[in-house]
Amino acid sequence: GAYFEKLGPDTNWFCVTRSGGVQTRIDSGVPVGLDWTHFFISHRSTGANFYINGTLVGTINTNLSVSQQPATQMVNLAAVSKTLDHDYASFTVFNLVR
Repeated sequence: GAYFEKLGPDTNWFCVTRSGGVQTRIDSGVPVGLDWTHFFISHRSTGANFYINGTLVGTINTNLSVSQQPATQMVNLAAVSKTLDHDYASFTVFNLVR
């Protein structure tokens, strides 16, 4: 898959591609915050471009998977309440062949 993540010790969002149990993970340089954040991934067979709030923050050309499923996940690593709100989600597939 291609996705954004923030693990326990991270202070920034990371861009990740994963295929066959092997991943590539790069720091976006964008700090995790409390404001609404717009995530966008442009995924092609040759690479994935990662955007946060309309700015390109990373490109990964390795460990790409052909299969993609939209999903979100949150794991609470602290003993405090957390929320994950979705305002809008879109998934577009181009160049399909029957």
